[in-house]
Amino acid sequence: MSRRIKVHSMPPNLEAIILFDSMWEDYVVRLFVNKKHQQDADYHTDCRVDADRTAKEMLAHYKIKAHEEN
Repeated sequence: MSRRIKVHSMPPNLEAIILFDSMWEDYVVRLFVNKKHQQDADYHTDCRVDADRTAKEMLAHYKIKAHEEN
């Protein structure tokens, strides 16, 4: 069972959600763009700090990528 730990968001359309999976005892970072889950971007770790940093980096990376495409 997973429970939501934290949500990082970057307007207008990016969210990185950190979940804790008690069955596997790991943290999962999920990236959402325009409310659509980007499954290939899921990241698993056993460290909460790593999950938090990764969520922030995912948002920053995606924002830069989106800006370069425009």
